[in-house]
Amino acid sequence: MMRGVIRQANTRLRAFLADERGSVLPIIGLCMLAILGVAALAIDLGYQQALQSQLAATADAAALAAANELPSQKRAIAAAEKYAEFNMPESDHGDVLRRSDIEFGRWDARRRVFFPGGKAPNAVRVTVRRAEENDNPAQTFFLQIFGMGQTDLSAESLAGLTASLSVPSENPDEWTPEQRDKFAEMQLAIEEENKRRMWDKKRRVYNWRKKMTPEEEEAFIMENFARVVLLR
Repeated sequence: MMRGVIRQANTRLRAFLADERGSVLPIIGLCMLAILGVAALAIDLGYQQALQSQLAATADAAALAAANELPSQKRAIAAAEKYAEFNMPESDHGDVLRRSDIEFGRWDARRRVFFPGGKAPNAVRVTVRRAEENDNPAQTFFLQIFGMGQTDLSAESLAGLTASLSVPSENPDEWTPEQRDKFAEMQLAIEEENKRRMWDKKRRVYNWRKKMTPEEEEAFIMENFARVVLLR
């Protein structure tokens, strides 16, 4: 009788091992997990890319607004902060632009290099962030399942003043009529500004020591005849 029981158990075990019903379920489970992972990656990466584009647009707007106020750094900072708040409100995105991320300096057009600091800045570099550094990292949605709860994003923009007069050479004979007229307008404006600065109303005489220095003259030209552009 024992042999019969053992034989029956062996028969049932072989039948169970040979039964393939339900074996596809683990494979389906693994496939579903992979599909969910890809979907999570696509959704979160799409959101991050959209947020990155928003950061880039905000950096450009803030840099252009700041450069438009040069050479006044105080007004430039206020303009940059205003446009950063307008594009990415602090209530929704946290503090995306900190004052330390607004840098003033000089733009070397020939070498296309920005030098932070110095007197009479003609350019400003702005960096906006959704990052842990600013206490506002970009949160993820589905990637939290895989241990990626947040990510750091940032964008940088450089804007500055460039002279509106562009001449092909130092020889005025090679300039166009429009370029000569613009140059004459600039020279007349400089003369008028020097007269205004040097004229002593009380003594009714000119004080030549109050004439603009080369640095002041450059700043005057930039403030009155330059145009604001994105440099990088």
